[in-house]
Amino acid sequence: MSVHTQAPITLSEAVFLAAERHPGTPLVADAEWAGTGKEVLDHAGLARFVGDFADRLWTAGVRPGTRVAVVKRDHIDVQALAAAAVRIGAVPALLSGRLDVQDVLALLDRLDEPVLLTDAYGAGRLAPVRAEVSRLTASAWSVDGTRTAWIRPLAAGEEHRPHRNPDGAEAIITHSSGTTGLPKLIAQSTASLHAHAVPTLRVAQRTGPQTEFSLRCISPTHTRASSALLGNLVMGTPLVAVADPGTAHVRELLLTHRPVSVESHPNLFLLWESLTEDPDRPFAQVRRFVSTFDAIHPRTVRALLNASDQPDAVYLQGYGQTETGPTTLRVITRADLDGVSGRNVGSPIPGVSEVRVTGEDGEPVPPGTAGTIEVRTEGLSLGYVGGAAPPRDGWWSMQDVGRLLENGELELLDRVVDRADGVASLLEAEDALLEALPPLCEVVLVKPEGDSLAAVVCVRDGSPLDREAWDRAAGRLGLAGVPVHETRWEDIPFTGSWKVRRRLLARSLAGRPAAAPAGLPGKS
Repeated sequence: MSVHTQAPITLSEAVFLAAERHPGTPLVADAEWAGTGKEVLDHAGLARFVGDFADRLWTAGVRPGTRVAVVKRDHIDVQALAAAAVRIGAVPALLSGRLDVQDVLALLDRLDEPVLLTDAYGAGRLAPVRAEVSRLTASAWSVDGTRTAWIRPLAAGEEHRPHRNPDGAEAIITHSSGTTGLPKLIAQSTASLHAHAVPTLRVAQRTGPQTEFSLRCISPTHTRASSALLGNLVMGTPLVAVADPGTAHVRELLLTHRPVSVESHPNLFLLWESLTEDPDRPFAQVRRFVSTFDAIHPRTVRALLNASDQPDAVYLQGYGQTETGPTTLRVITRADLDGVSGRNVGSPIPGVSEVRVTGEDGEPVPPGTAGTIEVRTEGLSLGYVGGAAPPRDGWWSMQDVGRLLENGELELLDRVVDRADGVASLLEAEDALLEALPPLCEVVLVKPEGDSLAAVVCVRDGSPLDREAWDRAAGRLGLAGVPVHETRWEDIPFTGSWKVRRRLLARSLAGRPAAAPAGLPGKS
């Protein structure tokens, strides 16, 4: 039976199925798990953790249909807590602990008095607005023993009663990246989440059982974290779950566990480019580099594939949204590197998605013509919490500009809101600038005022930008005279899924002179 025709499985069911079928499969986290004495080393330990916290939630009065907001530090235990809520029919709502505090309050309000789970990190961030948090939530509990006047430790007392919600009901709530403003809350069903996992399950099915580690460093509150973990559990894949993306930290984990698959966000792969030049070759064993969040820079793909010693190493490029799951896939091999394009995000997934590009009149345009990207997919979410449900059989606008090629592959050009007059694709221009200037570890083109462009750049080792080299590269792209702001990578405002918050970045630059470093606001 193909993975696509299998009945949808909940995240909780996948945990206990994994514990039954392959209990000793390793599960490595790069920090301690929430709860005293709750270290998890394998699938059996994960099931014990989920069962224990299902008891705790039940004791706290959580019942089928209760929304449970999770706001804590990044860690794979966010997914385990989600599985515990799903186990008793509750609906976990996963909010990145790195969200702006005011955004957290707005999302809690939309959830309509959820039960809140947090930890010392989350409690610290929410402490200045604790009165508002108490007003917006039914109760607040800590998962790590933290106790304050407004938070109680979550303790077991009653044995939970498992409950499975229908496949089409709310199963898990996550949020959009928030690159253009307040993130949206997006509800997935068991069926739509299963559709998100189908590409992962298909790859795993083709390669057979895997006894070597995969390493994953993605936001644990993202829907992709849920679908990817579901795939790992079903296939019995050993996993290194990374929360801290620091280059030195990731290097140590790569050398210790020698994973054959590495998945992360494009901007983190860009950050890790320095590891591709490490004489100890931390990526030597990797056969698959995976990302399903954004298009990636060609320079980064070349660096990653050349850092592997495996002759069949590939980069798997996916394109999608939280609302849809992956909609296109592309496999890049070493043979493709000379002509690889960062704009090409691959082809629709057979049996899962369809893609078209439309003009201003809403009608499909010919191949090679730029327009709005629309998709039709079985992974389409139930809709936005507090908003209308999407059309079940209609086309969903990705709010991106792109074009279909004659061979059916899709090129992603820009977000609709980021288009700039006179520039075919800001994303393509960024690719070209990174290609021309190897010392850069990031370049972002934004519109601080109207349609005027500005560039934010980061040099990898913190050295000053080579302005002559920049002027030459910018001039070739028709960007001569664009103001340049130098800053540190750490000071770029990122979303919880490591996308650049371009609108916030643009606002921070409005009216600033470009002669000195920008002093941009930190991550939120």
